Amino acid sequence: MNRFLVYTLGILAMWASAAVAVRQVTHSLDDIELLGKQGKWGEVISYLNEVPSMDRSSRWQAYLEEAALQYLKEVAQQDKQQVETAASTLRLQFPSLERSSAFQGARDEYMLEGFAVCFRTKTSIKTQKTSCANSLVAFVNRNPTDETLLLSAVELLQSNSAFKEALEILIPALQEPDGSRLCTSPLVRRSIAATPEAKRCP
Repeated sequence: MNRFLVYTLGILAMWASAAVAVRQVTHSLDDIELLGKQGKWGEVISYLNEVPSMDRSSRWQAYLEEAALQYLKEVAQQDKQQVETAASTLRLQFPSLERSSAFQGARDEYMLEGFAVCFRTKTSIKTQKTSCANSLVAFVNRNPTDETLLLSAVELLQSNSAFKEALEILIPALQEPDGSRLCTSPLVRRSIAATPEAKRCP
C-alpha cells in the first residue's frame, strides 16, 4: 500500500480513538481553506477537527463535506480497498457526515468501482471471483438501509454471474416489512422471478 496512504489512515484512526478533552485552535478556517487549495486534504481534515463544536458554523460544515469528499477521492486514487476504512474513520470523527448524502454516495461509488475492478481482474479464477462477490455482499450488509447501494450491488453481481450472492442481498431486504418497495425495480423482479424462497412481488 502507498506509504502516504498508510500514514494518513493511521493518523485519522488515532484522532478517532483519542479522547481529547480540550483542543487548541491553531488555524483559522481561512488558513484551512488555503491548505485545501494546495491539495493537502489530510491536513485539512486534521485542522478542521481542532475547531471546537461551538465554533463549527455552517461554513465549517460545508467545508468539512468538501474536504471529506476530496479526501475520499484521494484515497480511492491510491487504493479503493481502503475507501471504506477511511470513510468509517471520518464518520466516527465527524458524526455530521452521516447526514451527508454526497459523502455516502461518494463512498459507495468508489467502493463499487473497486469491486468492479476486482471482478475484472479475477474473472478467470472462480474462487477469487467468488471472494469479490462475498466481499461485496458483506459491504452491503454493513449498510442495510442504503437502497441505492443494494440495487447497484445486485446489478454488479448479476453482470458477473454471481446470481447466488445477488439473492443473498435481495431476499432479506424483500422480507423486511417495507420490502415490497423494492418490487418497483425491474432488476429486482427479474432476480426473484425463478426463486421460490424469495418473497414474491405482487
